[in-house]
Amino acid sequence: MRSFVVVAAILVVAVAAQSCSYTTCDTCTATYPCGWCTTTNTCQAGNATGSPTCSAPYWTWLESQCNAVPTPAPQPPSPTYACPMYDNCAQCTVLPGCGFCSLSNTCVPGTQTQSYWGNCSGTNWAWVNTQCNAVPTPAPQPPSPTYSCPLADNCAQCTVLPGCGFCSLTSTCVPGSQTQSYWGNCSGTNWAWINTQCNAVPTTTAPAAPTPGSSCPASMSCGECTILQGCGFCTTTGCQAGNITGSFTGCSGKWEYTPQQCTESFAPSTTQAPPTSPPTPTSSCPATFSCQKCTLLEGCDYCSTTGCISMNATCSGTVIQNFTGCPA
Repeated sequence: MRSFVVVAAILVVAVAAQSCSYTTCDTCTATYPCGWCTTTNTCQAGNATGSPTCSAPYWTWLESQCNAVPTPAPQPPSPTYACPMYDNCAQCTVLPGCGFCSLSNTCVPGTQTQSYWGNCSGTNWAWVNTQCNAVPTPAPQPPSPTYSCPLADNCAQCTVLPGCGFCSLTSTCVPGSQTQSYWGNCSGTNWAWINTQCNAVPTTTAPAAPTPGSSCPASMSCGECTILQGCGFCTTTGCQAGNITGSFTGCSGKWEYTPQQCTESFAPSTTQAPPTSPPTPTSSCPATFSCQKCTLLEGCDYCSTTGCISMNATCSGTVIQNFTGCPA
């Protein structure tokens, strides 16, 4: 007898589920044992407390309640779009799928252990609110463009370095801006600032290098040579034309472009004129240096009215401490 009752109950529930196929709340709740679920907007078999998949406050059992049951709150947008809407850690970490990166102070999609991009993890990554006060590890700073640019030996490598661009006239990677190099007047199609510009065809040929021995006398010492604009010292051949990346005519020895780099002397032949007297101590920041060359020297600033000066020296004009501030 008990088995019969159980089977009968199952059949009643099955029949009821099939009969609760109404599409509106009014018609659904008028039929026993049907109720209306506002989360799915469907009619389901149940009782006064709910159905197997729906309960208060989204369950309507009586027709008089059809307009009183709240509609579920809208779900937040996909984390990919919602994360950037939050500008602090506390707001960010309550949003599903979002974490806060203290390195960049941004809310981005991720997992419990790291962001999906940007490699933000560890104490730099906050997934829950209690992690918002973790002390971040400082972000590694890129090397100074002045020193990192010459490390790249092709356009593709060069244009991914901060502050560097590739000059196709000289095939060198040098500091610059989006429109041109800081020195050398490399611009237009000769200048590549981003990777997609690497295939641009130069509009002109490279200018001829100055004749060694004229503007850059080979007999000069390293200290005398490197205070001249556009001149560098090669430990095997002496003073010659070039730039920070190297000699225009080639150097088989060590290339020294600033006085601070001078470590070796070049002995001129007996047929050459002896070098002039060595520069005075004040020439460690030679006033004749260009802004770019001056600001590459340690302890030197560029004064717009008097030229290259020692750091903290008096200047009646504008003081430029970094080559990025030099006029093009």
